[in-house]
Amino acid sequence: MKEIDQLIEAEKYDDAFDFINQKLAEDTQNTEFMFYKALLLQKTGKFADAINLYNKLLEIEPENKEAQINIEMMQTIFRHSNKDIFACTNLHNDPWME
Repeated sequence: MKEIDQLIEAEKYDDAFDFINQKLAEDTQNTEFMFYKALLLQKTGKFADAINLYNKLLEIEPENKEAQINIEMMQTIFRHSNKDIFACTNLHNDPWME
């Protein structure tokens, strides 16, 4: 997976997507390429697509801890990014601590 890592490091995301998609077309159940694609989706801000792909990966490989951690991290980001601390009328009830 050195080639994918090099493409991502060089910020050649389209080339990385093309490479990964080509490999997934050959083997749709390859969890390693699924993980890389989900990671790349996550890195490019396509969080919903990344979570969907991580979930698909977990259907095949339920013990994949990295996928589980990345899903939890993005869900936490979603949960907190939609909070408006100034919309809270009770100043003693911190909306970030729900």
